Amino acid sequence: MQPHPRVILLVEAAAAYGRGCLRGIAKYGRIHGRWIFFHGMRYLTDRLDLKRLKAFKADGIIARIENRRLATAVRALNLPTVDLRGSFRFPGVPVIETDPVRVIETAVEHLRDNGFEHLAFCGYRGLDFSDERQRVFEEMSLPANCVKHVFLLSRRSQKGAVKAHEQFRVTDQRSLATWLTRLPKPAGILACNDTRGRQVLEACAMAGIRVPYDVAVLGVDNDDVVCELSNPTLSSVTPNVETIGYKAAETLERMIAGKPVPREVTWIAPLGIQVRASSGMAALRDPVLLEAVQFIHENVANGINVEDVVRQVSISRSTLERRFKDRLGCTPHDFILRYRIGRVRQLLLETALSASRIARQTGFKTAAHMTALFRLRTGQTPNQFRLRKGS
Repeated sequence: MQPHPRVILLVEAAAAYGRGCLRGIAKYGRIHGRWIFFHGMRYLTDRLDLKRLKAFKADGIIARIENRRLATAVRALNLPTVDLRGSFRFPGVPVIETDPVRVIETAVEHLRDNGFEHLAFCGYRGLDFSDERQRVFEEMSLPANCVKHVFLLSRRSQKGAVKAHEQFRVTDQRSLATWLTRLPKPAGILACNDTRGRQVLEACAMAGIRVPYDVAVLGVDNDDVVCELSNPTLSSVTPNVETIGYKAAETLERMIAGKPVPREVTWIAPLGIQVRASSGMAALRDPVLLEAVQFIHENVANGINVEDVVRQVSISRSTLERRFKDRLGCTPHDFILRYRIGRVRQLLLETALSASRIARQTGFKTAAHMTALFRLRTGQTPNQFRLRKGS
């Protein structure tokens, strides 16, 4: 290996996911010896100049191998490579990707916490990451009161052709609007990515469906441009892309040095949900439950407990317990705790507040109490969660 590793980056800069991966790679390169990068891709469809790539005399490659053209180029360069996509598997090429199981679990928990019993997935047929997220969604065990629904783009495109799927929309929007009209309400919809989520919102507007009152919508990737340009703004699952990029660089350095690396896919869990207007309301037909959930959301920082909720809604504790279990699949105590932990995650993700400040803002008596419950629920301390976010 050269004194300063020379690395080709075949990672798109046009989308938030790729930019986040690039930030993680750059961070590792700064910390570990001033890496030298060759990066000229804005889109994964950009043409590659193999002569220029070979002339760079690289030590290795980090790529998001989405299509056969990229796969062919990477194989022709014959260098140690780490893949951040997983569409094309090659012997000796480790893959580091967002965990589809945790994406679906995170999204479904958010929708169920907001009272949705009809849960739907909307994706692109034949697109690998969409197919995998659909499979996880369909195989997930849910309470008996939850019903699953699926809508897929009817057109099947070339493997990995993300843009071809995303841009096929005029005919698809009519079919999507029809499906949304027939979907039992209220419903919570998880789209396979943010672009699909934005298309769902546009189809809702076409069909006169109120968001988030009749339908709540979640995307995946938390691409701030796509999410903020959506109307209403789109909630989204936030992948831990900087950690993906950082671990990719760490793995590539081991490969260049001839050290062993994982043969299986390294799955990275998402950071949580960025809640925006498209899923910011509880969808409950039971007015008592709706009042209870809204009271919890508005007063979680005040350290409320189940007795406070009982007093607010003026029914017996046993009746409240039964309604929560029947409609939300959990006890009021578990619901309050889950919401608190979700707020802790959000504040760790979005702010630099200390543990004691976050504890106060989420209704915990002490930072130690918050840390113990956070570790019990997530398997890590708040500080470990924050460090993982930035690593």
